[in-house]
Amino acid sequence: MSPELRGGFKPQAEHNSTQSIASLPKRVAGVVAEAYFAPKPWEGDGNIYRKIGIRTFRRFIPSGDPAIRFVRKKLKLPYIPFYSLPEPNLDKAKRFELSTRVFESVHVAGVAVGIAIIAGLDVPLSGHHFSGDIYVNGAGIAANFYAAMLQRYNRARIYNLVKRDKQIKEKIYSELTS
Repeated sequence: MSPELRGGFKPQAEHNSTQSIASLPKRVAGVVAEAYFAPKPWEGDGNIYRKIGIRTFRRFIPSGDPAIRFVRKKLKLPYIPFYSLPEPNLDKAKRFELSTRVFESVHVAGVAVGIAIIAGLDVPLSGHHFSGDIYVNGAGIAANFYAAMLQRYNRARIYNLVKRDKQIKEKIYSELTS
C-alpha cells in the first residue's frame, strides 16, 4: 500500500542480513501487490468505468448502493463495515481502501475459477462436463469481472481523494512558509 494511504508509514531498514534475505519474498510480494492494486493512469478519472457501466452495475448488485442504504435505514446503522464508509473523512477512506483490495481479490479468483470450469479443467474432478456450464459460468465470470472492476473504481476514487488532500496540504504549507 502506498505510504500516503497508510498514513506515511514506511518500512524500516533491515539490520540483520539473515532477516533481510528471509523477508525478501514478502517484500517482493508486497511490491507486486502494490503494482497490481495501485490505480493505473487511465483509471484515475473513472471515465473508463463509467463507460463500461460500473456505476449502473453498482445499483443492482446485492451489496450495492440502494441495498446498503436500505439496510442502514432499516437497522438504523450509521454504516455497514467493509461495505460503506462510517463517515466521509480521509482516514476512514484509507481504511476502506484495504477492503477494496480484499473484495477485488475474491472476485478475480471467481473469474479465474469460472474460466477454468469453462476450459474443462473441472472434468477430471467431476468426471463429466455439464451442457449449461458455459452459460452459467459465463454469467458468473461477467458478474465477478464487473464486481472486481467496481472495487478498482472505488479504489481509484480513494486514491484521488488522498492525492487532492496532499495537494491541498502542500499548497497551504507553501502559502504559510512564503
